[in-house]
Amino acid sequence: NSRNGTGVGSPTIGGLSGPLTVDDGGSTVFNGSSQYVTTAYATRRNVWPNPGFETNLTGVAGFNATIAQYYWGGQSCRLTATAAGSAIVADASAGAVAVAGITYTLSYYLYTTVSGREGRADLYFYDAGGTQIGSAFAGTAVTSTAGTWTRFSVTATAPALTAFVGFVIRGDAGYTGSASEVCYIDAILIENA
Repeated sequence: NSRNGTGVGSPTIGGLSGPLTVDDGGSTVFNGSSQYVTTAYATRRNVWPNPGFETNLTGVAGFNATIAQYYWGGQSCRLTATAAGSAIVADASAGAVAVAGITYTLSYYLYTTVSGREGRADLYFYDAGGTQIGSAFAGTAVTSTAGTWTRFSVTATAPALTAFVGFVIRGDAGYTGSASEVCYIDAILIENA
């Protein structure tokens, strides 16, 4: 999206363009400078259907934060803290179809307006009834630098009975935010390897 000059939410596959869908035939590839869809890896796919927030905020809710779509060379998700001392969180519970035994990597970009905020990526697995049956957390929260986009990620294998995968993205895992502090998230990938 705005990090790489290519709309993450509007890839082109075989001349057709549009938002990524669950288990689309292509795959998202991030190499540090460009992000695009390719068919080179038939099993490496972004199962999250709304990675760039290009058209809406579907699937994501704010926790201790209000959310809004925000244009930044492309769309992103803006989180505004609703209380001081609380984590700024984007929550997407059971948001995408997943398969037991498959390894998934959640990654995203975070932009903070205050240095020293701890971002963190949390991956959650759910059964067909929507009950959480597993989770994985990035071992150490990564400290952000104000005014720069920082990439966060975590990898885990879906446990038995997994039907869905979701995430919690923490814009400030350290609970040091002030009321009305703002951060942005974008380019969400939940890739199966």
